[in-house]
Amino acid sequence: MGRSFAEIILVSLLKEVKRDELDKGRQKKIGLIDRFGLEDLRGTDAGGRMSRTGIVKDSRYLEHVMDPGHPESPERLMAIYRMLEGAEMKDLFAEVKPRAATREELETIHSPLTSIWSASTAGKPYYRLDMDTATCAKSYEAALFATGGLLELIKAVIEGNSVTDLLW
Repeated sequence: MGRSFAEIILVSLLKEVKRDELDKGRQKKIGLIDRFGLEDLRGTDAGGRMSRTGIVKDSRYLEHVMDPGHPESPERLMAIYRMLEGAEMKDLFAEVKPRAATREELETIHSPLTSIWSASTAGKPYYRLDMDTATCAKSYEAALFATGGLLELIKAVIEGNSVTDLLW
């Protein structure tokens, strides 16, 4: 299944921070926002409204439980959620509500056979897809909402709903 939602958010954020720091040749040391240059995420949309980077958070993502010790874990995602909800960062992001992706949407990327195979894991307490990826009873639902969440982020950016960028 690749990277988890949380890992993708964190990696994307850190890549941007690193790129920004290298490009500008500076390293601010006062406050989290200044230190990471996150104030640049705030801007205005075409209507002059405050725009922010869109982000999707959902409790269903916490129900995808992998093998013990796997980095893709509810504990890791909770740590990222706590960071995003902290005073230094909570106003930087526009939360976008996820929805379940449709089978048709899934099949724009995956074959019908893969779609059926993935759906067959729903409700099973444990299923190993490959050497690195296992599922639990709620993994399929979490995957549907992660995919639908990304589609909703893209829609929010296209429609200009005070979201000018996305983290995924």
